[in-house]
Amino acid sequence: MILKSYSGGGESEAIYPLFAKSLTILNDTGKSGQNLILIQFIWRYLGISGFRPDIKVCGSCGSSLSSKENIWFDERENSIICSSCRGSGSTLPFSSGGRKYLEHSSLLNLDKSMRIGLDSNSIDVLKRILFAMIQNIVEYPLNTLKKGLIYHN
Repeated sequence: MILKSYSGGGESEAIYPLFAKSLTILNDTGKSGQNLILIQFIWRYLGISGFRPDIKVCGSCGSSLSSKENIWFDERENSIICSSCRGSGSTLPFSSGGRKYLEHSSLLNLDKSMRIGLDSNSIDVLKRILFAMIQNIVEYPLNTLKKGLIYHN
């Protein structure tokens, strides 16, 4: 991901400390934490590189998204959208737990974010959404996804 996106462009100096810290946490965490550090790394990477969509604003119509409103990820537009803009296109629904997790954990440092739990369904949904976001950005399939390595626990 880092190589395919040229380290997020001009902000690459912040990517490498995130990557190093994530690897340290990955090394020290058990199986349950592996998915969380993956989610944290990708979400923060998207933020640093300027590709993270705003989870509180519809990427299509610009309306504010309340924390209670259902939201979707539009794969074609690589944006988060509201119910009105969802249509019948290729969208992935955010789970309410996954959305709250991203909103809250992104305000914390990486170590503290690892202390927040998340249910397995929300983990699976977030991984699908975040990998779709990354693949849209790098415009090339990631080898770990092609081989199914990420989804085997």
